[in-house]
Amino acid sequence: MKLRQGFVSNSSSSSFIIYAVKYENGDMTSLLRKLNDNYKVIEDFDDFLKTRDLEDAKIELQNNLEIEINKMGNDIFVGEVILNVDPEDGDDYTQLSYSNIKKIEAIREALEISSDPYIGSRFDYY
Repeated sequence: MKLRQGFVSNSSSSSFIIYAVKYENGDMTSLLRKLNDNYKVIEDFDDFLKTRDLEDAKIELQNNLEIEINKMGNDIFVGEVILNVDPEDGDDYTQLSYSNIKKIEAIREALEISSDPYIGSRFDYY
């Protein structure tokens, strides 16, 4: 049986294509700390977590790095929506560019991920 999960909508009103890497460690704190160590978004990560929660740190990193971070099962996916089609108004946009690819590749290196990035409309678990 196939269980569909992902950080993209599965509703009939939206379609997405994503480009992401999978962080198999599954520890959100570890992932956010590694991202912050590499990109210095939050000045003092430990002090930040004394007064705010992990979700706030995740949102801060997502907004500053313009990425999506989502946990599915034991894995965490970090990436971008590169195509969004909204049938209601016909708008679509494609953001996959050299800079997007380089950004996800840099994140992959920062997180020490050896597997290739994923591109698709959903993540599948079997």
